[in-house]
Amino acid sequence: TFEEHLSHLDEICQLLKQAKFRLNASKCEVARTETHYLGHYIKQGDIRQSPDNIRGLLHTQIPRTAEEACRFLKAAEYYRKFIPRFSLIGEPLRKFVPTSKIGRKGHKATITLIDEERKSFEELKQILTTDLVLRIPNTAYPFKIQTDASDEGIDAVLLQVFPDGDRPVGYLSKKFTPTQRRWFATEQECYALICSLEKWHNYSSGTKFIWETVSTILFSSLNSSLPTKYLQNTTMENILNELKIEQWHSDISYENSYNQCLPFNCTYTYVKRWTNLMHAIVNVIETIGGLSTLTPSIIKLILRIKDPKTGES
Repeated sequence: TFEEHLSHLDEICQLLKQAKFRLNASKCEVARTETHYLGHYIKQGDIRQSPDNIRGLLHTQIPRTAEEACRFLKAAEYYRKFIPRFSLIGEPLRKFVPTSKIGRKGHKATITLIDEERKSFEELKQILTTDLVLRIPNTAYPFKIQTDASDEGIDAVLLQVFPDGDRPVGYLSKKFTPTQRRWFATEQECYALICSLEKWHNYSSGTKFIWETVSTILFSSLNSSLPTKYLQNTTMENILNELKIEQWHSDISYENSYNQCLPFNCTYTYVKRWTNLMHAIVNVIETIGGLSTLTPSIIKLILRIKDPKTGES
């Protein structure tokens, strides 16, 4: 409402005043129903790519140098939150991104895209021509996270459950490294959850939301003994009773119905089970033996796990 808008403006001005910032009145826009901001077009709760930016990408010719291919990929990557499976689609062009000064030396050399690279280029251009729309988050409605993993990488989408249906807030995709491709399916599925919670912690932390996953294996061992590398005769349920998670105290559910998994744009069957988010996080324990790159917050989470008999970490 307009009253809420005024309240938000007052709060912003108070924060800016505390930080001793000054605003240039000639560059401020107040009480607008739509606006362009940092390459995005925002209107009535929806956010799209800026038409001007997209127009430039669509007129891009097939790259003839590594520099041109890199420039196109980086420009498209700015809108990756709008594009499901971006990491997989853009992977063939990734090799043209220099990783060192040595790599930049041949950056202007003439290249000819092979079929795989040309397909990647054309597919990204085609996707960018569609009306890609994301919803601005509204804390009045619950969130939903869908995750999936394959041999190639992980995909996820953050949705918000509005009265008129689910609306995407953002997409996440990440391609596996050679080491990650050798993980067990359970590890890969857990990693998809970890990355999602890390990416969207501002929305998932301290609030109830729905987690939808195509994997049933994550929960098959909830009440069965863990592998031998863990405590003998210890079940997921035992560890659950000892696990304390301050960051996430959220309920999740698994839908036992056919839904559209947005990251892959096809249908899957979800297994319904109302449970606490701690149940899901506990299953991430299975990745301890394989994950080589744990973030600090996940390491803290793991350190909270204790032996239910001795109480020792």
